Amino acid sequence: MQLTVQYAALKHALLRGQPGGREDGPVPVTVEEIAGHLICTERNAKIIIRKMADHGWIVWTPGRGRGNRSQIRFAASAEELLLQEAKACVQQGNLHGAMELLRGEGLEAGLTEKFLAWLGDFFGYKEKDAAGAEADTLRLPLRTAVLTLDPAELLYARDLHFAKQVYDTLARFDPERGVVVPHLAHSWESDADGLVWTFYLRKGVKFHHGRELTAADAAFSLSRLQQYAPTSPNGWLAEEIRAVRPAGRLTLQVELRAPNFMFPHYVSAYGTAILPEDVYKDAVPGSGGAGRPLPDVWRMPVGTGPFRVARHDEGALVLEAFPDYFRERAQLDRVELLYVPSELQGRDASTWTFHMSKAHHFVQPVPEHWQTLRVMPLGSSLLAFNLRKAGPQQDERLRRAIHLALDRERMIRELGMDNAIPARGFLPPEPGTPLLPLGDNRLEEARRLVSASIYRGETLRLLSIIGHRPQSEWVQARCEEIGVRIAIEELSHTEAADPELLAEGDAKLGGVVADDDVARFLVETYKVGILSIRTYTPDDLLRTFDETVADIVAEPDAGVRLRRIRGMEKLLTGDCRVLFLAHTTQQTIFSPDVRGISVNTIGWFDFKDIWFKPKEIKPASPE
Repeated sequence: MQLTVQYAALKHALLRGQPGGREDGPVPVTVEEIAGHLICTERNAKIIIRKMADHGWIVWTPGRGRGNRSQIRFAASAEELLLQEAKACVQQGNLHGAMELLRGEGLEAGLTEKFLAWLGDFFGYKEKDAAGAEADTLRLPLRTAVLTLDPAELLYARDLHFAKQVYDTLARFDPERGVVVPHLAHSWESDADGLVWTFYLRKGVKFHHGRELTAADAAFSLSRLQQYAPTSPNGWLAEEIRAVRPAGRLTLQVELRAPNFMFPHYVSAYGTAILPEDVYKDAVPGSGGAGRPLPDVWRMPVGTGPFRVARHDEGALVLEAFPDYFRERAQLDRVELLYVPSELQGRDASTWTFHMSKAHHFVQPVPEHWQTLRVMPLGSSLLAFNLRKAGPQQDERLRRAIHLALDRERMIRELGMDNAIPARGFLPPEPGTPLLPLGDNRLEEARRLVSASIYRGETLRLLSIIGHRPQSEWVQARCEEIGVRIAIEELSHTEAADPELLAEGDAKLGGVVADDDVARFLVETYKVGILSIRTYTPDDLLRTFDETVADIVAEPDAGVRLRRIRGMEKLLTGDCRVLFLAHTTQQTIFSPDVRGISVNTIGWFDFKDIWFKPKEIKPASPE
């Protein structure tokens, strides 16, 4: 790759001042001048000249006698060489390196577009892998790096999606039936008080490294999660475990400190995914935060899931179907996800053979006959005020004024948030539910409340998680209309998971997205310590959260539990501690040849279920 870049740089430097800009004629030059252009020694310059001549890229005529300069004639197109080199980089899973090649000075216009046209065909479904072997392969662009694949550390929907491909849990929530169903455990039971739970594990379940799963692995996984409960975003799932032990090779017993009839919901969460003890007994929590690489044990994790990780680095994440998976084998053999540089993320990808839009709306043209699946995730965008920090945001009158100034329907309209609806809580309303007025857009009343509050012109720090900038700027403009000054500070996903950094803000605008289990999601919103709702909540209300949740999960009736946990939203909205903004729609567009796609509530789809209809089906041979 370096030689190609050197050729392009040398050609541009030597032809830049040529009369008439001819590229096919000889150019007088010395080895010393070439060394200067390539920023190397004369010895290295001679080696580079010889390599270029051996490739047939140049014709080199040495100067004869003192004072006679050598001559170089360029015989190859720098653009074509760079384009071929860029394609080779992509084949190796290095899209960033490919883009670096195309940034050289003096290259012809349209070179990047030629590359993107080729790249569009590279993505999508292929019947061979990058090495040319027969394998049903799906290649996708990946716009954001995976932060962690440690179940204890999972916080964002993107990481959760990939964890689902690699790991399994004791139980699984079935969204179609709305119940928890067996998974690694084929059955379970509890005592009458919901204090002692016994799980019976399936026989013959294999980990990716070949060993059979036992109850000791399940006990280790739950104990590990409990160990890191105070600092782990998923520790709340295990914080009430008093003891966990194998009661046989495939029997697991869990004793709780307090009744919990939702415990099967807890062990269906991927924070409780089962790990092999021999691999992870000495592993500390793994996260690639703050620019740090993932530890190897989490970069190449071992689970029992339908896919195993074959490659995971700064260029790509590659998944291979696990042939010994205990349920149905994946139809795809391989999923290759290439990290896309930021400069490509706004490009028109409508000609690519597969595309997934994680934005709130898809502004690019959709190819004719392609299919679109839309889903409104469980969850919403929201504005949370930091009530653990001194400042004017402590005054309910100021918070209510901001609520009245935010016309959610106007925000959706002005930001072009297709198919979004105003949010009144964490969950979108049931279909057919009449939408009651929010009582917002009352600017005069809002201004009176601001004047009556303790606010005296201070600039409030609004922390905006990446991806929510448009909504944050819209909120900023509406606050200015009622005399409230806002300064926006954008946070990366890694920064937004730092409680100390969050504590510095007066408010935070972000979002919460749930998995399919509504009841568990709603409990999670009050229990996860890293998210802004709990991070910004004073101690007295935190105690109310915990006591109310403990009382709810001790209720045997699932319907009663759900009604009560939904009623907890009044603790947030009654005095405007949290302002819900919008439920947004995510969508996936794809070729009609793609089958088996079912978008879930976090806006992703299970790779295991995807298959491709052949473009040609050969007719049966006549007998």
